[in-house]
Amino acid sequence: MMSKLVVFDIDGTLTNTYYGDDMCFFDAMNEVLQTNVRQLNWQSCPHRTDSAYIDFIFRLAIDRPPYQNELEKVQQLFHQKLQTKYLERPELFEAVPGAAGFFHHLKNRSDVHLGIATGGWKFAGAFKLDIIELDYSNVPFHGSDTHYSKEHFTREVIQDACKQANVSSFNEVYYIGDRDYDLLAAQKLGAHFIGMGTRHKQELIDNGVEWIVDDYTDYSPILEWLSLPQ
Repeated sequence: MMSKLVVFDIDGTLTNTYYGDDMCFFDAMNEVLQTNVRQLNWQSCPHRTDSAYIDFIFRLAIDRPPYQNELEKVQQLFHQKLQTKYLERPELFEAVPGAAGFFHHLKNRSDVHLGIATGGWKFAGAFKLDIIELDYSNVPFHGSDTHYSKEHFTREVIQDACKQANVSSFNEVYYIGDRDYDLLAAQKLGAHFIGMGTRHKQELIDNGVEWIVDDYTDYSPILEWLSLPQ
């Protein structure tokens, strides 16, 4: 029997949380570093993950990586600010239309396995998924807590999924994401890529992605790309 794995990104793929997430992250960094982080050249960070950003921004601002207590302070503030921002502006934490329904559809199938790999820290990803009532229990789930590179912690998701499925490898791995760096991670891992959303659609098209949908309202095309019966 063919074994398939589908790995999901979170921001822009399962949740429309970019704006709220960015505001809270930078506010937390500003508070700890006592500077306007957005004035630094943070966009040149080689990896688009929370762990990479905090290391890179600290080096730009004070010429050293964060100490453990500073890392924990940023994370604590970030979590608090996410909670406050959600109460103030819940529209910044909405699901990509149909995301939970499609995820649960796949989760309830016996012919596919699931994983989650987010460039954010895992606690932040879990907070967002809880808001949209997406059940990720027993699903291999990694954030950038242990690695700067999305490729590396996505590989950990795949390895955990293999153990869970009791297979040495999957015949096919698919990654659903919304950015060019999601595509790059998928390519490095030999995974098929499915583009999600409208915000960075042209970016994906420019990078040669052919499988792109706006949301999960009609997920029949995704099932077709996954070669799964409707």
